Amino acid sequence: MKIITLWQPWATLIIEGMKTIETREHSKFASLKGQTIGIHAGMKLDEQWIIAGLYMKLEDYHLITNMIDTKQIPLGAILGTAKVVNVGWLNNMHSQMALINCNSVNKYGLKLTDIKKFDNPIIAKGKQGIWNYEI
Repeated sequence: MKIITLWQPWATLIIEGMKTIETREHSKFASLKGQTIGIHAGMKLDEQWIIAGLYMKLEDYHLITNMIDTKQIPLGAILGTAKVVNVGWLNNMHSQMALINCNSVNKYGLKLTDIKKFDNPIIAKGKQGIWNYEI
């Protein structure tokens, strides 16, 4: 299975269904269209994630903040899967689903559906880009 690694809490935001568009500043992930991919939580916590709070429900924001504060957010694990149903360059109308401002240049997105969270995350080191893992 193809896997992508995201810094936390972005991976958790996807697996919990709060973020349905994953963004990049390149189109290298276009080949994933139509595929079910694994969502891997990297070992790094992105402190800039709080920008997502502008687009989130308050209770969801507090849930993620609590997971981070109590160190319950998973790191270094494949959290689940999602189907990439569409890919393309984004604009402001995508900001709510991406949880970031998409009204700037160079925002490419993967539209995700059929998100499935694993009961037990799979511990895995992860890699940059697209990588393979047998699930």
